[in-house]
Amino acid sequence: MKNILLFLSLIFFANAIGQQKTTFADSESLLKEIKPEKNITSWMLISNEYGRSSTVKSYGKKIDFEPQEFGFQLIKNEDQFYYIAYLAGNSTKYIKDSRELKSFLGTINTPEEAAIVGILGGYFMDLEFKNLAGNYIINKDNYIVELAKITTTNCPLAKNHYELIIDKKTGNIISTKDNGAYNEIYDKTCTNNPHNAVIEKQMKDAEAKKVQDAIDSKDAREQAKKKLQKSMNRR
Repeated sequence: MKNILLFLSLIFFANAIGQQKTTFADSESLLKEIKPEKNITSWMLISNEYGRSSTVKSYGKKIDFEPQEFGFQLIKNEDQFYYIAYLAGNSTKYIKDSRELKSFLGTINTPEEAAIVGILGGYFMDLEFKNLAGNYIINKDNYIVELAKITTTNCPLAKNHYELIIDKKTGNIISTKDNGAYNEIYDKTCTNNPHNAVIEKQMKDAEAKKVQDAIDSKDAREQAKKKLQKSMNRR
C-alpha cells in the first residue's frame, strides 16, 4: 500500500513539475533554438540591424551568403530584421518571410519554435510581462505558450494575454484562450479614461473645500469682530 501511495505521489509530483511555467529570455533567443527539418544540414541565422549583417547562429558547413535587403521580424517596427541562409544541394537559398519561416520550422521541436509559430500568427512576447505573455509549458503532444496581442489601439491601448496550444507534429495553433486585458494605456486625449472621473471628483472636492474654508474663515472673522465689539461695549 505504501509503495502504491509513493508511486502515485511521484506521478503527481512529476506532473506538477511538468506544468510549471518557464519564461522566455527575449525574441532573439527564440530564433537561436530553431531546429529545421532533417534534410537541412547547413544553415545560418543572420541579423540585419541598421543595414549591418551579423551572424547569430550557424550550423553545418560554412555558407557564402549575400546580404539581404529585407527579412522577417519577431518584433514589429524594429530597425532590425532576420533572414536564414541554407544550403540546398550546391546552391544557397534564403528564408525571408513568415510563410517561408513557418515551412522551414517543420515539426515543432522546441518551445521556442512554438512561440515563433504564435508570433507568426499575430501574437507577441511582452518582455515587461513575461509571466503573463512570454512563457510556456511542455506537454506530451503540444506546447502551451502564453503570448500577448494588442486588442485596441486607441483609448485605451489595450494588451490581452492569450494561452495558445500548439501541436508539436503539425505546428498548428489548435486552441486559443483569451485571458483578458492585463495592460491598458490612456493618453491625455482619452475622454473615457476611468481615472478622469476620479481626478474630476478630486478637483471638485478641492474646489468645494476651498469655498467652504473661505466661508468658515469669514464666519470666524465675523465672530471675532462681534466679540471685540461686545467687549468694548461693556467698558
